[in-house]
Amino acid sequence: MKRSVGAAALTAVPALAAAGGDSSGGGADTPAGLWPLDAVTVDPSRRRSGNQDLDAAFATVRPQDGQQVQEVPGGNRLGTDRGHRLEAKVTGHPSSADRPITCTTTTAAEQSPTQLRIDRPGYTNGSPWVTDLAPRTRTRTRTRTVVGVVGGHREGGDTADTSCSSCFGEQVRALHQQASGSP
Repeated sequence: MKRSVGAAALTAVPALAAAGGDSSGGGADTPAGLWPLDAVTVDPSRRRSGNQDLDAAFATVRPQDGQQVQEVPGGNRLGTDRGHRLEAKVTGHPSSADRPITCTTTTAAEQSPTQLRIDRPGYTNGSPWVTDLAPRTRTRTRTRTVVGVVGGHREGGDTADTSCSSCFGEQVRALHQQASGSP
């Protein structure tokens, strides 16, 4: 289900963490600019019943000055059907910290057939799980793949030292295709 949001309601601030900015955006360095969102796409089962196995959403961001947001700081690919044992870089900005925290870790063998798990403290809901890290290319974009986000099981895990994510599979891929308007 695609839900439109007003331009003033939500704004993407890419590269804020890389610039060392704070999560409020107030007075922070915004090297890639502020990008108003047009719409957010959420699976109806997540909306209706809180389906933790589809704890993912996709935002459509308005172009600015003839550019898409991915062309400025660089974009990530969506990774689906990758299995349960993945090396991932996870970055989050806990409310108790002045700056984001990052670690590279391997996901646990299996939280459940529909959930990934990492055993590291301090990550925040929505932190992306990124694989396929590569050096910057000549176009200054990075080739990375998002395979999860902190959320899913019990909205992120059983304890503060455990983070979970829905396994990204066919349903998440279909939701992404719906959001992007691609076949």
